Amino acid sequence: MQNTPFYVEAIEEMSSICRQIYPNAPWLTLDKFVQRSRRAKWVIVDIRPQSERAVSIIPGALSLDEFKARGKKRPGEYDGKSILIYCTAGCRSARYAMQLCESGFQAFNLYGGILAWALDGKSFATPNGETTRRVHVYSANWDTLPPGYEAVC
Repeated sequence: MQNTPFYVEAIEEMSSICRQIYPNAPWLTLDKFVQRSRRAKWVIVDIRPQSERAVSIIPGALSLDEFKARGKKRPGEYDGKSILIYCTAGCRSARYAMQLCESGFQAFNLYGGILAWALDGKSFATPNGETTRRVHVYSANWDTLPPGYEAVC
């Protein structure tokens, strides 16, 4: 994947805006997530609306509704697990990550969201589990996907 300065800077700029809005959110970069995932169990939660998740998700991610339903159905389901929350760039997910931390969970917000995931060259999955390079980017203003991905708005 060619991470030209344009894509790196564009995603960094969007993510830093989110970080300014939610400075107290528990931010985690993709690199740190990858390092920690080698030794910790994670639950990944996509808080984007169904219309965005219908295009693609990070493989294995739960929707917010699925996450909440599992937790209610099986108390203790998330004990001992870290929770990674994401959206497009991290703004919408930051607020929910803070709420989870206040409720006693070890939750983190993915810095750069799905944009950072794509910048790292990672694949996405359709709701049926098929690999895809199509990504819903919230709006045209947030379309900073690197080459090789198809933006959907």
